[in-house]
Amino acid sequence: MLKKFSVWGYRTFEKNVTLDLSKTREYKFNEEDVRNGIVNNGLVIGRNASGKSNLARAISDIADVFYRGSWGDVASEDPLFLNADNGSGFASFEYVFQFDDQEVTYSYDRTPSGAFLHERLMLGEELVFDFDNSAARLRGGNLSLVGAQHVNWKYDDAYLCLLSYVINTVPRDRLGILDKLSRFVGAMQVFDLNRARDTNVRGFAQKIIDRGKVSEFEDFLRRFGVDEHLVEMTDPDGRKSIYSKHSQRLIPFAEACSSGTMMLLRLYSKYALQPVKSFCFFDEFDAYCHFEMAEELVRFFGESSECQTICSTHNTSLVKNDVMRPDCVFLLSNDRTLASLSDRTSRELRQGHNIEKLYRNGEFG
Repeated sequence: MLKKFSVWGYRTFEKNVTLDLSKTREYKFNEEDVRNGIVNNGLVIGRNASGKSNLARAISDIADVFYRGSWGDVASEDPLFLNADNGSGFASFEYVFQFDDQEVTYSYDRTPSGAFLHERLMLGEELVFDFDNSAARLRGGNLSLVGAQHVNWKYDDAYLCLLSYVINTVPRDRLGILDKLSRFVGAMQVFDLNRARDTNVRGFAQKIIDRGKVSEFEDFLRRFGVDEHLVEMTDPDGRKSIYSKHSQRLIPFAEACSSGTMMLLRLYSKYALQPVKSFCFFDEFDAYCHFEMAEELVRFFGESSECQTICSTHNTSLVKNDVMRPDCVFLLSNDRTLASLSDRTSRELRQGHNIEKLYRNGEFG
């Protein structure tokens, strides 16, 4: 699981911003939102332009550096990568993961073009490596902790992620905890479900048909208040499509569904049909949702014990104890401070408190 994440110098984050998912409390309600003392189902709330989408991008950066290989191509440089007020020339990322009872901390500094300046890996309190990428110099550590003592460290490709290089060089049966890290990062995803129209709508529907899940998808929609009777039909061109059955005629489902229903189509196709995921960030997941649908979506995400989920929103109706507990709701302020509601007040928050009212009245800053 992701236990803690920090970012500095990236996009809207001039100063260090930390999402600490381990500072949970002993609440006796919505207990499914916490697993092994770490937030398993969380919510980031903030006003427009507070940085919620950039937080999602920042958290997913590790998947890019692990699996995109050599960056080198200047044309791929992100012009918005660096914070415009920081002036450092690089951004810093730090991830703390927890696998069973073992903690893994990985941090790196990199430039907009993808050149690494520094990487550091720790297992618990033990340093595995501290590497100066710009000078191709190992500062110290104990490489035998991950079976990398015989790996060739004499290279000067600043665009190569060193940790990814180790994972792909050392035999998997000797990687130990790094094998779990690699699998977790490989299954991390950020979802944008709210594009007004998606050119792949037919593709999403086709995936449901190919898996034989039309009836299951109909039940999925009903859970969120969309009462449709769906049938599978063969079009004149020989392709199968999903139709919505009405008393007088059939209506092509993909072409006629509302923005909110289309969001549910994307969610089911990308998430429910592909359950092998480790960490998912749903950015502004409820932009087209009625508040009751948004609440039910939060409960739906909380049912997964295997996938850690964070959603971002500016919907204050979700900030209440029958939907989400206060230590799992993180307020991202316009000054870029980020902390759970429990940590933003000296008040002892109880199940009976009206958290939304407290929020609207400025209790949490």
